[in-house]
Amino acid sequence: MLDRDRLVEILKLAKAGKLPADFDEWEIVSKNGYTLAHAFAWNGILPKGFDRWEMATDDGLTVAHYAAGGGGLPEGFDRWELASSDGMTVAHMAAFKGVLPPGFNLWHLRDNDGQTVAHLAATLGTLPDGFEEWGLANKDGATVAHLAANAGTLPKGFRYWELANPGGWTVAHEAAFVGKLPPDFDRWDISDAMGITVAQYAAMKEKHPDLFDRMKQKDFMGSLAYIAGLNNPEDWTIPAQAELPLSGARG
Repeated sequence: MLDRDRLVEILKLAKAGKLPADFDEWEIVSKNGYTLAHAFAWNGILPKGFDRWEMATDDGLTVAHYAAGGGGLPEGFDRWELASSDGMTVAHMAAFKGVLPPGFNLWHLRDNDGQTVAHLAATLGTLPDGFEEWGLANKDGATVAHLAANAGTLPKGFRYWELANPGGWTVAHEAAFVGKLPPDFDRWDISDAMGITVAQYAAMKEKHPDLFDRMKQKDFMGSLAYIAGLNNPEDWTIPAQAELPLSGARG
């Protein structure tokens, strides 16, 4: 067990660059369950050449996770697949902290819930310029583009509006549903699995905002087909593009 005074002493030596070259006390564990290596990683002072990234706490968080959390991963780090007990990889941690390096390409790595690194970055708005793996799907079939549309983080010039989940729900419909279509959107004719177009969603949202708010609630049981049958046909008429209420499409 590493007492606090010894930990402070070692940290001071490390920060001053005076830690002995043969230092080997990395596995000493604090009363909180993390090792000295974890403490160094979190503080960004691991020595050059450190390679014991897989050392883990009781919940499976490795030294590499701590280094990513503290922003201290070294240049050339390549152990992105190391995972915690709940399947969170080092890459997921780095994406969460916004410290993935330029050129990172392991977007397909998944946690135990089936979410890829790309899905997490899409939600946070930290996907890099030029990202193209929009079709990567999670275990529920939602693509990276669907999550970015929901979060409002799709890049300017995005063009894959017709990407659909297994149920036929497109990225364009997701963006319309949450009111986050861009002002210059022009793919109003894209249909979902029931033949309802993005333009129809926009018109419906403009005329029945309360209904759309209800549809976002988890306990709402009505389907769009049922709703369409109850409402007047004019509610689902595709408006002329020049008359389309863009404010309604964007929420």
